[in-house]
Amino acid sequence: MVKGRDLGMRKVALLCSRARVRAATVVGMVAMFGASACVASSAAVQSTKAARAVEHARRSHAGDQAPYEFTLAEAYLAKAREESSEAAYQDANRLARKSQDNAAKAVERSRQVRSTGGQ
Repeated sequence: MVKGRDLGMRKVALLCSRARVRAATVVGMVAMFGASACVASSAAVQSTKAARAVEHARRSHAGDQAPYEFTLAEAYLAKAREESSEAAYQDANRLARKSQDNAAKAVERSRQVRSTGGQ
C-alpha cells in the first residue's frame, strides 16, 4: 500500500514540476516580449523626435548654411528608420539620437552663420 501511495506522490510531484517549468517559460516569454515592445516603442519615439528635429533644421535652412551636419542628420534618420524596419530597435534608437544631435548642430551652426553675416 505504501508503494502505490509513493508512486502517486511521484506523479503529482512530476506534474507539478512540469507545470512550474511551463509557467516559468510563459513568464519568461512575456517578459522578453514586453521588454522588446518597450525598446521598439522607445525607438519609435526617438525616430519621431529625430524626424521633427530634421524638419526643424530644414525649415531653418540649415541645409544651406550647415550642409555637413544637416546631411548627417538626414542620413542617420534614414538609417534609423531602416534599422527599425528590420527590428534592430537598439541600433535604431542610437541612430535616431545621432540624427537629433546633428540636426541640432546644423540649426546652431546655421544661426551662427546668419549672425556673423555668412562669414
